[in-house]
Amino acid sequence: MFWSIALSGWGIGLWAAFREVALEDQLMVAGLGFLGGWSVLWFWFTTRYRITATSLHLYSGCFHSQIPLRKIRAVIASRKGWGMSYALSLETLQIDVASSRFGYQISPEDRAGFMKLIAERCNLLAAKGEGLIRREML
Repeated sequence: MFWSIALSGWGIGLWAAFREVALEDQLMVAGLGFLGGWSVLWFWFTTRYRITATSLHLYSGCFHSQIPLRKIRAVIASRKGWGMSYALSLETLQIDVASSRFGYQISPEDRAGFMKLIAERCNLLAAKGEGLIRREML
């Protein structure tokens, strides 16, 4: 999907570059097409998640969020929902955070490994069903 979006952007850029219209219009549409194609791939290649001893770091393109592990209320297996999305798949994990109304969407390749590691690093979370929830909320 990402490659098709990038190729579409580049195709629009090429189409605009060879049209016989005003040079300013040609450059603007071509530039936006090429930039759009590259930006999609930039987000795809830079999306990653890192768990440290005290924080969960989410990266995607120019965006970076640092979530203190002590502020995580729940990690729930879900489909796309409300929140800042760092997910490249429809099979997501919703991370609910005490300081955020909507939470974050992520899609780690190894969901089980991610859940196990975050549970090990944050002893405030306990397993419940397919997810994790704060122990005082059980």
